[in-house]
Amino acid sequence: MIRRPYLSGLALLMNEFVLSRKAADTWSVTYSDNLHNFDKYCFDNFPKQSELVEGMLAWCNPRDSENGNSCRVRTTCVWNFVDYLRELGMTNIRSKRQKYVKDLSFSPHLFTDEELDQFFVECDRVCLAKRERNKTISARLSALETPVFFRLLRSSGLRTCEARWLNISDIEFTTGVVSVRKSKGGAQHRVVLHQSMLGLLNRYIESLSRLMPVSALLFPDAKGHPHDPRWESYNFRDIWSRVSSEPARAYDFRHLYATQNIEAMDGIGCEMNGQLMFLARSMGHSSPAMTCAYFHYIPVLHDKVEKCSGDSFSNLLQNQSCHGKE
Repeated sequence: MIRRPYLSGLALLMNEFVLSRKAADTWSVTYSDNLHNFDKYCFDNFPKQSELVEGMLAWCNPRDSENGNSCRVRTTCVWNFVDYLRELGMTNIRSKRQKYVKDLSFSPHLFTDEELDQFFVECDRVCLAKRERNKTISARLSALETPVFFRLLRSSGLRTCEARWLNISDIEFTTGVVSVRKSKGGAQHRVVLHQSMLGLLNRYIESLSRLMPVSALLFPDAKGHPHDPRWESYNFRDIWSRVSSEPARAYDFRHLYATQNIEAMDGIGCEMNGQLMFLARSMGHSSPAMTCAYFHYIPVLHDKVEKCSGDSFSNLLQNQSCHGKE
């Protein structure tokens, strides 16, 4: 059911697109808002047009106030709609989303062991203090969830959105396998957790069940919904500011996971390529070339794998960059 109707001549097609996305569990509030904004633009400028035409997609052009990333976020849903119509044979227009994506200047922070130790010490201390000061269900949930959430990111390489969207049933405690069913772009993958992380999750879920006994989500908010990105950003900044003045994000735990796993690889030729493929699959990358982008940040790793893999590595690495690609 579409609670907020679309108004343009594309309304029926948009309704079908939204229902298909919801059925695949790949719909979000952000997608909804942006598709409604596009619909309004079409209604105002193409009131009698019931088929998608090129001129409508001027809405996707980058605005002066946007950088590459914000433009991509705003327009991704529309380009997915275009792809949907192409698959149905209802348009010949091709997605142009990559045209508007610019490299971001932010480089991932490479945490030191000392920074990591201090981060989690501060994380536990801050959460305990918050729990003592505020007895609301929201504060108690956040104090319980935050230390586990960041430790899961650190130990698994999950994208932050993947961790926020996880269900308890996605975790197989006998094998340690986490099935990431909802991810960036709808790509599903699996990652294996260390036994220490599984033990922590077991204890955490027992505590969570006393606060939210009917929650299917691993990290629910007080209403039983997934946290939005502001929750993770606020909590990370609050803790990190007590550790360092260097710029960093919660997403940088994923970069750390990738580089440390690559650094631990050994062997040559096919053996090295096999390890790289395994890491790429566990991180949800569509190809090892995306995983190779991490070598741009640590020259020592670049030299190590180039020595083992030769030209095949150089071919993978060509034109790859973590900026905005991951």
